[in-house]
Amino acid sequence: MFAVWIILLLAAGRLGAQALELDVSDSALGRTPGANGYTSIDYEGCPCGGTIQIPFMGPRPQRMPAAEIRYFLNPIFGVYASYGGTRTSRAEVSNDNGVTVPSIGTAYRSLSMFNAGALFSMPSGFLRPYGYAGVGRLRDNYAWSTIAVTQEIAGFYPPITSTQSGKTTSPYANFQFGGGLRFYPRRWVGVRVFGEIDLQPAGLLLSPLPDNQGNTPSSDFFVRAGIGLFIRPFGH
Repeated sequence: MFAVWIILLLAAGRLGAQALELDVSDSALGRTPGANGYTSIDYEGCPCGGTIQIPFMGPRPQRMPAAEIRYFLNPIFGVYASYGGTRTSRAEVSNDNGVTVPSIGTAYRSLSMFNAGALFSMPSGFLRPYGYAGVGRLRDNYAWSTIAVTQEIAGFYPPITSTQSGKTTSPYANFQFGGGLRFYPRRWVGVRVFGEIDLQPAGLLLSPLPDNQGNTPSSDFFVRAGIGLFIRPFGH
């Protein structure tokens, strides 16, 4: 990320950019998948039989601080690069469900993303509408584990425990679209409010358990809304 910022700074000077902006922001997230998992108990020797897997919904990442650099090639058109990340959400659920040894499920999740793209803004005024679109990578750090219990109902053997686990850390393609309003209380400092949608065509895994149709549940977008503060080291 810092290498991209340095490249943009050098390019801004060589291309004679109208203005350079350095921005920090905080945003609320919507529709992000949570730290979801499940507990698992296998009733051996019971007429009702079978394995009971009970899913749970853990907390989801709710805020994403971010840093961004922008420069304008002319008063209307510019380019940007941004990086943001969330804190890790965690969950732990215990389920005894009538057995002597409980099944314990844990999960954690965090999101981080880098994007770069183009933006358009009103060229002048105290209040300037703007819009942007970009593409980048989103990393979904999601892991879950379950201490699964095999319970011998007849009582001939003690319960047997085993661990089931999995994780997803591969980066996903991310397509970003947003817009908002920019305020300029001073020539060199500004405030912006924005709304944004981030699309992941591959889909982020919602739960390690399949749904009733046997499909793996996933979510292919989330939204952001926030506020940012920026300065203009040079430009107008």
